[in-house]
Amino acid sequence: MDKKELCSRLLEELPFHTMEIKKKNFCTLSFGRGGYVWIVRRGLMMSVRNTEDGRYKALGIFDAGSLIGVGGLTDETRHITAYTLSKTVLSFVPVKDALALLQKDNQLCYYFMLYLSRNLLDTFNDLEINTLGTLEDRIRAFEGQIAQKNLPKDASFSEVVMAMAVGAHPGSISRIRKQLKKNEESEKEKANSLQMDLEEKAAQLDETAVQAGQEQD
Repeated sequence: MDKKELCSRLLEELPFHTMEIKKKNFCTLSFGRGGYVWIVRRGLMMSVRNTEDGRYKALGIFDAGSLIGVGGLTDETRHITAYTLSKTVLSFVPVKDALALLQKDNQLCYYFMLYLSRNLLDTFNDLEINTLGTLEDRIRAFEGQIAQKNLPKDASFSEVVMAMAVGAHPGSISRIRKQLKKNEESEKEKANSLQMDLEEKAAQLDETAVQAGQEQD
């Protein structure tokens, strides 16, 4: 059971409401024992927080089939700010109903735990990159995350979005991405040059072998 199947199962079994949020909008989602578990039906969004210098820093990226607010299964009531990278449709189910379903459905509870475990592993990886990695490392990690997401057609990633994702100034993002692109082009040129050298040497060896065969004849 993948994450989309998990979410579909929750929506089949539980009462829910649905809301649609326009692209490039901030919204606040609340969760806790008296709140909701949020399910991304369509679209793409980031959860963000304010930094000390007044900028936004992304905490997580959620595509279709993602659950938001699973921390609300505890008694703690929390609020998160999210930013939509495309038109996004959210459904939300009461936490108390989700807990009751998980308590009686062992199979669903098992796959729910697997989903949480994968998310926890991703969180540890993000923490390591954000703590020990350079800005280049963080940009590459974000681009890698995006490549694995189910991207809607209207999703867009400006320098401002990238800045929120990695916690840097848009100008720094632009400069680093240009440098990374130059480095990639340079590596491709080196690889192409090496391939040409290998092909040339292989051709020379073939020619030498042919000449040696002719001399033996």
